[in-house]
Amino acid sequence: MSTAPHPALHAPAPSEEPPADALRRVTVLYDAGCNLCRAARTWLERQPQLVELEFLPAASLQASQRFPFLDPKLTLEDLTVVGDAGEVWVGAKAWVVCL
Repeated sequence: MSTAPHPALHAPAPSEEPPADALRRVTVLYDAGCNLCRAARTWLERQPQLVELEFLPAASLQASQRFPFLDPKLTLEDLTVVGDAGEVWVGAKAWVVCL
């Protein structure tokens, strides 16, 4: 039996450049008026990150200006994450992107 790691589990070495289209940063829209959401933000900020996480209150003027294509009411109901190329994840999928 081989003890070599499965090729799919290979993480790039720090000196390896990620692909040009790799996700590098995401914006996490969260409900700043929600205690659980604020606690989740604090927890996420302390975790190791593969991509940079920027946190932005979902109901903020900045969020509506940067992401006019998102419904502000819906971003308050479910965690919403926007990728640096405009990808959008909501709910459980957004959590997976953050982790």
